[in-house]
Amino acid sequence: MTTLKVFWALSFLFFSSCNRNSFSGIIPQTQFTNQEFDRVNTYYIYDYISKDQLLEYSSKQVHKLGRKSIHYYFSHNANIPTDKLKYSDSINDIVKNLKKYRHSLKFVIVKHSSEKMEIIDCLDDPSNLLCNFSQ
Repeated sequence: MTTLKVFWALSFLFFSSCNRNSFSGIIPQTQFTNQEFDRVNTYYIYDYISKDQLLEYSSKQVHKLGRKSIHYYFSHNANIPTDKLKYSDSINDIVKNLKKYRHSLKFVIVKHSSEKMEIIDCLDDPSNLLCNFSQ
């Protein structure tokens, strides 16, 4: 009887912890919010993170209704200087700095003012304006 209880307890712990670290391959880097509450967030991601995980993670990030948020997901081995982003004066400054590292950009997720989200795979569509920081 005691062995059965231990088995059930261990099984419960195992299954309840399986999904706990589903975002462990997403590493937040920088968050910038302008005076109008538009946001730019940058993250490092590992190769095993799926698009669905990125969408779920982005959906949980702070977003002000009526504003725009852009989430840039870079390869985990990109070396973007955080201080240049952290002390930027505007979103345009951030975009200018990030453009130098577009070769490491994997995904862009845009949360529109209507809360609608759009994901762009920059590996599949490198000519996309958001992947090139042209928009």
